Amino acid sequence: MKLRATLMVLCALAPSITMADAYSLENYLKTVQVNYLEYKSAALSQQASLMQENSEANLLTAPAFFAQISHTGDEKELPQFGKMYSKMSFTQGTVGIQWQTQFGLQTKLSYSLQNYTFQDMSIASARPVIYDTVPAFEFTQSLLRNGNGAEVRAQQEVIKSQNKMKRLSETMTLKQVLLESELAYWRVAAAQKSLSIAKENVERAEKIMSWGKRRANYGLTDQSDVFQSQALLEVRRLELQGAIDELKLAQRVADAYLFGSNTVLEMPENMLEEAIKSAQTIKVSESDHREDTLMAIENAKLAEASAILTGQKAQSNLDLMGSIQFDGREIELSKALQKPLSLTKPTFTIGLKYTMSLDGSALSDLNKASQKQIESAQFNQQQRLRDERLVLLNLNQQIEDANRRLILATKLEATQRQKWAYESERQQKGRSTLYQVLMFEQDYASAQAAKTQAQVAVLRLMAQLKTYGSVSQ
Repeated sequence: MKLRATLMVLCALAPSITMADAYSLENYLKTVQVNYLEYKSAALSQQASLMQENSEANLLTAPAFFAQISHTGDEKELPQFGKMYSKMSFTQGTVGIQWQTQFGLQTKLSYSLQNYTFQDMSIASARPVIYDTVPAFEFTQSLLRNGNGAEVRAQQEVIKSQNKMKRLSETMTLKQVLLESELAYWRVAAAQKSLSIAKENVERAEKIMSWGKRRANYGLTDQSDVFQSQALLEVRRLELQGAIDELKLAQRVADAYLFGSNTVLEMPENMLEEAIKSAQTIKVSESDHREDTLMAIENAKLAEASAILTGQKAQSNLDLMGSIQFDGREIELSKALQKPLSLTKPTFTIGLKYTMSLDGSALSDLNKASQKQIESAQFNQQQRLRDERLVLLNLNQQIEDANRRLILATKLEATQRQKWAYESERQQKGRSTLYQVLMFEQDYASAQAAKTQAQVAVLRLMAQLKTYGSVSQ
């Protein structure tokens, strides 16, 4: 009853909100979104995937800070120089920034501070401690593999597609939960309507039974008519009990989406009629797609990006490499720190590095497999689009057919009610038989049930339209 109490408070605080508003489909679905754990889980996962979609891919080309420190001890002798020292230790600390661009250039800017310490120097004039500062810039540019950054961009596309497919999957879960909970809502609405009809049927049957007994007591009708009216009353009571049981079950199913809040959904009598008027405004354009179709489209993009990555791996690699650094080697730390600032006497390196795989058959198989993956994904995408168009076409046709049946059921109910009311009036005047009235009452009850079924059928079909992309209403 927690939701019911909450909604009552809202109604008290906002007089413009009626009880019909409080138990409307919109408010029910909002409560599902707040209470149903599967929906909350999928919503959080969807948000995480959306955040990762671009951020994770951008990390490939984002600058990165690095720092390292190391210490080395060396006690080996140098025969060509004699025993110059008993032990040498080397300590180095380096900090810098490295990054990779989208056109395949890898760069690193660093600054190193090095310390050499010698123990037991054999040369008196030698200094036991030396400091060295080294600012440096290094780069590597791919000329063949990853030329112009094709491999980097393909890696980014793979990451984006994977995260997008995950997000679409979670979105599909959200829509499925809302669809199932809405169907449960309409089941409750139909059960309440059926219960109301069943109560009316019992009341009519009781009146017919009472009227038949009075006539039988005066000898104005045969006892068989009393038995007939008694049988009708028992049938109506059985139908009433069935309607009560169905409403209980429908309430439990709907309450499951509210996380066991024991909510009792009470809807106004005209809920189905008003809901159908509102649902008729839902439209789906041909450009709208369900998430499973969007996943197939994204999977085709993923296959193409993966094929590019495979193709890049199969290529020979030629890297242009270079570096420049300025050394500040001094026996005093302050001088070592200042010396590189003059930017004189640099040390630079330039070169090329070529690598090539020697297993040509394996590379050929990889390329063929990638092409087959692309074709498979494209075929799946085309089939999904065809299936979706067919499903939407059939769904729209089913909605049209259901609306036509609803119009006929509504007319039939009105006609059967008029027929029963007229025959009841004739029977009161002694111009018709009790049997005739009983038959007409059964026809009217059947017409009421048919109309309710037709209304719910329309609403269930319209709910399925909401699983498509941008639904206008």
